[in-house]
Amino acid sequence: MIYNAPMADTLLLSLRKFLDRHWTQGKPLLLGYSGGPDSKALLHLLVACKRFFPLDLHLIHIDHNWREESGDEAQCLQEEARSLNLEIHVHHLSSDKVPEKNLEAHAREYRLQCFKKTYCEIGAQALILAHQFEDQAETVLKRLFEGAHLRNAVGMRTVGTFNEMVTWRPLLEHEKGELINWLAGRGLKGLEDRTNGDARFLRARMRLELLPQLSQAFGKGVHANLCRLGNIADELARYFSAKLAHCFATLDADGEEVRWDLSRYDLEKIEWEYLLREWASQENIQFSAQVFDQCVSHLQKKSLAKSFPLKRGVLSVDRGCLFFKRSFKS
Repeated sequence: MIYNAPMADTLLLSLRKFLDRHWTQGKPLLLGYSGGPDSKALLHLLVACKRFFPLDLHLIHIDHNWREESGDEAQCLQEEARSLNLEIHVHHLSSDKVPEKNLEAHAREYRLQCFKKTYCEIGAQALILAHQFEDQAETVLKRLFEGAHLRNAVGMRTVGTFNEMVTWRPLLEHEKGELINWLAGRGLKGLEDRTNGDARFLRARMRLELLPQLSQAFGKGVHANLCRLGNIADELARYFSAKLAHCFATLDADGEEVRWDLSRYDLEKIEWEYLLREWASQENIQFSAQVFDQCVSHLQKKSLAKSFPLKRGVLSVDRGCLFFKRSFKS
């Protein structure tokens, strides 16, 4: 396809600026490609950017095998990749491995495994994902309703890391309608996945029912306010992360145990909360709200020894010191 982008092509200009800031020549980029409108727009924007950057672009497509037509769609996407002279890595989830319950969680886990495997095989610089403005709003709302601490209500970051992969989401500030219009102006159209309208899935219910109802109730769109809240939460998380970074100097860890003397620090309650969540995120530890509050209270008051059994080990707090004995049970 020949791109003659007008000066007013704000999407292309936005992506060019993003690549100017973050792209380093010499490593491939891996684009998560469903073929839907969002990833279709990002694919062709990246192809257009090859006029300005010598991108080594790879695609990865996951066929979850939920729909009869998904295999044919995967074939079409392979043909599209060939027409663009791009390599595509296609993974198929066997239908006999798809559980009746927790479809979304199972699919997400399989998808992430495939992303990580291919990311490592090609030595990618980043995994690029096509999440956009409405996706961000849904993510913030979902986390709030799940009872997330404000630190974890940040939504998705434009540049982040996940499961030891660098992740790029350059479209987060752009609305879906903008992407669809960009495609239409170039005679392109994304695949329509009918599971996006299936009320069995939480994301579909949020998109089709909950968010429209909230917008109607408040008399205005709520997406922008949710994204703004996510940005504020992100700013606070970054602020506390920088402010409390010196506390990690006393952390001593090996393969079996974490020993962390925090007795010298007199922090405010909210600082203890952010510090504990920062460490828990690094260790991939999840707390119940009750256990988390008790840990924070014991650290702040420098109370005598208290132990908390967790999924990944046993956490103990004693007079301002934190100990974590890792569990290696399968």
